[in-house]
Amino acid sequence: MSPYVHHVPGRLRIRTAAIKRRPDAAERARRQLAAIDGVTAADANALTGSLTLRYDPARIAHHDLIGFLRSHGYGDLEVAAAGDVQRPAAPANAAVNELAETAVKTVAVVVLEKLIERSTVALIGAIT
Repeated sequence: MSPYVHHVPGRLRIRTAAIKRRPDAAERARRQLAAIDGVTAADANALTGSLTLRYDPARIAHHDLIGFLRSHGYGDLEVAAAGDVQRPAAPANAAVNELAETAVKTVAVVVLEKLIERSTVALIGAIT
């Protein structure tokens, strides 16, 4: 799982393998983050590996939060400015594209086989 970061002033969300499917780690992260001065709310979801922080931008900057997360092993996180998003690497998208292409080809083959089958039946019916 590649780290994912989304930031708007007052809200920071990351997805990280550090807590995915690890409820104990997710709860520990939530408690650590909620204790930071300036963080008004912290939510952790072990199912998705997501941490969502609501914070007061007048008391703490998003890059300080990202530095904290990075230093505590939550991934190589980078956000340059408000609204920037770090998306998963292209190979994950390539795998999805390959799967979609395979599905389309499979459906096309099935449709073509049915057309040939029906055409053959219609041709035999016309001849007899």
